[in-house]
Amino acid sequence: ISIGGVNVAISGWSDTYGYNDDIVVGAKLEKISDYYGYGVTNDDWETYYNPDHAIDNVNKVRGNITDYDFVLLSFDKAVTLTGTGFSWIADKNDTQVSVAALSNTSTLISGVNTWSDIVANALTTASFDIKNSGDSDYAANFTFKDTANYWLVGAYNTVFGNIGGHVGNDAFKLVDIGFSVSEASDMPNRTEVSEPATISILMASSLFVMWRRKKPS
Repeated sequence: ISIGGVNVAISGWSDTYGYNDDIVVGAKLEKISDYYGYGVTNDDWETYYNPDHAIDNVNKVRGNITDYDFVLLSFDKAVTLTGTGFSWIADKNDTQVSVAALSNTSTLISGVNTWSDIVANALTTASFDIKNSGDSDYAANFTFKDTANYWLVGAYNTVFGNIGGHVGNDAFKLVDIGFSVSEASDMPNRTEVSEPATISILMASSLFVMWRRKKPS
């Protein structure tokens, strides 16, 4: 999908696969509706609690093992991710989002690595509180200075950055992203999920992504 001259693809990832439950593998990206936007479902999502296909960390299996859902945003130009917007969050008082910039996807797509392994090879990582927003129902503003082609955005995981929030109650539905490109100052800084299109990326998965251009906030 082209946004202001930048092409971006989105895919789902989670640590869910039988007894190797801490290993990160591909997960199903869910288009929930035009209003609610996108979520992720993983192999364990029905075994404990289902916040309606959200990107979450509430799926607990075999005791206290928690699955962390993430989306990967793949840009064809290096960008700085400035924020994300959400149509719905599970806990209005305590929901966090974790983010990482990756120089490449080799550690992510290997099928043998944990989130800790992926973070160890990331350019930068952090976690942020999600708050009420005028641009979408809820939003998180990021403070990154780094640029990257690959950005992971997902449910609060303290290995990305511990900001004191509770883990296990974080769930949300993604509707828009904000990013900047230094050589394209006239680009809109937010894009909202809206019109359907089909694309494929190097991970060999078909992705249904909807975007529309939105005025700068």
